[in-house]
Amino acid sequence: MKPIRRLTALATALSKDNLVEEAVEKAHKHLHAVLDGRAVQHKEKVDQAREDVLTMSGEEARGRIGGGFSHKSFQESADPRAIEAPTAPLRAS
Repeated sequence: MKPIRRLTALATALSKDNLVEEAVEKAHKHLHAVLDGRAVQHKEKVDQAREDVLTMSGEEARGRIGGGFSHKSFQESADPRAIEAPTAPLRAS
């Protein structure tokens, strides 16, 4: 079982048994705080990874029967709103 699933399962069990109030919420807040700390600690790597997600590099190759070949490299930028929108609710908690 993965660590985050184990944490959530443990928190769920603690809540169901009335041992810890709002255990799932507390566990997720703690997890988010740890992840935020790691993001700060590894800021350069996180920024580079984010840039890699926002930018796509590609190559186009065209050939014709009987001769002729062309090759072109290109880069496209993603719409940042498309990247930010799905994660906004996660960052708000």
